[in-house]
Amino acid sequence: MSSEVTAQDLTIAHSYLVVPRARREGFERRATAEDGEAWTRDGGVTVMWSIATEADGRPWLHASLARRNTLPTYADMQRLHNVFVGDNRYAYEVRAPRSVHVNIHEHALHMWAVMDGGPEPLPDFTRGTRSL
Repeated sequence: MSSEVTAQDLTIAHSYLVVPRARREGFERRATAEDGEAWTRDGGVTVMWSIATEADGRPWLHASLARRNTLPTYADMQRLHNVFVGDNRYAYEVRAPRSVHVNIHEHALHMWAVMDGGPEPLPDFTRGTRSL
């Protein structure tokens, strides 16, 4: 039996942590899958998250927030980070080159976070000051 933590193990653990925070923020869980969940909130807000082991061999959380008629605000993305990613970890929003950009929902934004507790994949741009 392997002692390695799988993306599915992390999905279960993450779901357990997300539920109380999300409910406090007024979200309702609408769907559960093997690798994630979908949540909604009044005002036409939908959040979807999943965890998968990516090409670097590390488990990554992908979370998206969509609004019906407008792009999410900075406050929306902060709430996504705090509630669904966890305010104790780094999360990354990515701007892809036009050649690989895909836009499935014109009013959705996304973030990713590495979930294994290992080193962050980006360098410390603060050069040790920890001030961003």
